[in-house]
Amino acid sequence: PDKSFTSAYACLQLLGNGTMFFDKAYLGLASAAPADPEFLPAQDENRLLNPSMEMTTQEGLPVQWAVLSEKDGRGALDSSRAFNGANSLMLSCPDDIKQPARLLWMQRNIQGRLLDCPPGTEMELAVHADTAGDPSVHFRFYIEMMKGGRFIGSMIFGMYGRG
Repeated sequence: PDKSFTSAYACLQLLGNGTMFFDKAYLGLASAAPADPEFLPAQDENRLLNPSMEMTTQEGLPVQWAVLSEKDGRGALDSSRAFNGANSLMLSCPDDIKQPARLLWMQRNIQGRLLDCPPGTEMELAVHADTAGDPSVHFRFYIEMMKGGRFIGSMIFGMYGRG
């Protein structure tokens, strides 16, 4: 972060049509990031809660994660394409939708877990992203920050990335 903020949230977003699976999310100090991509660091090093989507509610939703879907898209917990553990987050928008709406998974209120990251701290955001081999599927993952109810900035990773 390069500015002080009072609220922050993390997003995993499908851009356009297709199906996307996210698993094993990490947000933390770049110096504490796992060197081995197969390894998920201890929870106290990861600023995201439930990073492998293993904890679920009675309704079958991932604890700490919420899906934001405007009209035609769908988000769900998925066990068919998990990379780490039993679950992943799935986002899907049918190919016949000409102008797909915003579709993302979000973890709100992460600002309290970023208190030891003053402006200028080098951070890393990483996630296992799976497009099921479809190169036309685009996604991004990002952090947005606010202060006093106003948007002040974002850290965007993987914009138009491929899994």
